[in-house]
Amino acid sequence: LTITGNGVTDTDVSITNNKLAVKVTGKPQASGDSTNNTITLVHNESDNIIYSNDITSVPVEFGELLSGEGSVALENGNKDLVLTLKNITVNENGKSLVETRAAAAFVVNNMSDFMLGTGMEQAKAAAGGVTPIDAGTMAPFAAVGGSNMRYTTGSYVDVNGWNGAVGFAKQADKLLFGVAVEHGRGNYDSYLDNGVHASGDIKSTGGVIFGEYKLDNGVHYDAALRAGRVKSDYNSTATSYDESSTYYGFSLGGGKELTVSDKATLDVYGRYYFSHTNGSDVSIATGEEIDFDAVNSHRLRIGGRYTTTLTEKSKAYAGLAWQYEFGGDAKAAINGYSAPTPSLQGHSAIVEAGYKLNAGKNLTLDFNLNGAMGKQ
Repeated sequence: LTITGNGVTDTDVSITNNKLAVKVTGKPQASGDSTNNTITLVHNESDNIIYSNDITSVPVEFGELLSGEGSVALENGNKDLVLTLKNITVNENGKSLVETRAAAAFVVNNMSDFMLGTGMEQAKAAAGGVTPIDAGTMAPFAAVGGSNMRYTTGSYVDVNGWNGAVGFAKQADKLLFGVAVEHGRGNYDSYLDNGVHASGDIKSTGGVIFGEYKLDNGVHYDAALRAGRVKSDYNSTATSYDESSTYYGFSLGGGKELTVSDKATLDVYGRYYFSHTNGSDVSIATGEEIDFDAVNSHRLRIGGRYTTTLTEKSKAYAGLAWQYEFGGDAKAAINGYSAPTPSLQGHSAIVEAGYKLNAGKNLTLDFNLNGAMGKQ
């Protein structure tokens, strides 16, 4: 505000402290740059500004995402009332913008679980490792499944989606190996405690190389490598953006199949999963710049599966597992200032039940239901 006086004799300007508040439509300098993080609120060309220093801290808002405070002082011979910004932070609304990354990490992890669970069972069946079809040849397999999952991330994210895997597998003595294309997609809704709601879509496609080595005594080892690309978008009443990142990961596992009876076995196992989703930079519709850090997920799962033979062509199974996510933090900076971080870290219990059927010479079917509680 510039005051010219316009010929008025007494042009001193008095500012009442309790009337002072600031809302900025632009954006501050990045957090590492303190230069020019000042705003001249009032300039009096004709005379002085009268302002007592009873209140030195003024709340400041920057659009919908950043807030802070400023110290106010007279400068330039008491002709300028200047606000110097300090303690700028991303408010809780900024967390909503980062929830998409947590949802994308979930989709990537869920594809891995699906491929190494239902996908691997179909690979074994196709290659002759479970229900012999034409052992020793490179056999095709496919799997598809849908899910609804809630992740508690400090707020929470609901993801509805489906996974698919199609590939070829071969059994060579004790070694099963194969390749597959994996695909996952879903829509998500994220909710903050303050009522902010956002939604979007996630699509992910990649390739997998996998193998399992099983000894005659029931001990088995498995490993998988995977890489691909995940795309997501974000929409709320305030803003929107699109984002795309490369992902890669691997898993290592091992276990032992124990004979319970002539018709039943118990497979105990442990597996470590790692996935990495690259960072990215986006500009949202309201003008802010978001720098997403990479998301690294480290999971350990320990469990068991009980399988019983029903008929010559059918089996039923049930399983229980414990999982702990060591990482999964979705970090980001908005205009250079750290945003609140949603995280996938925590414990989950996972249960499953299924039915396998050899439906014909070249066809096996596996119907599976699973659920989780805890962090997911």
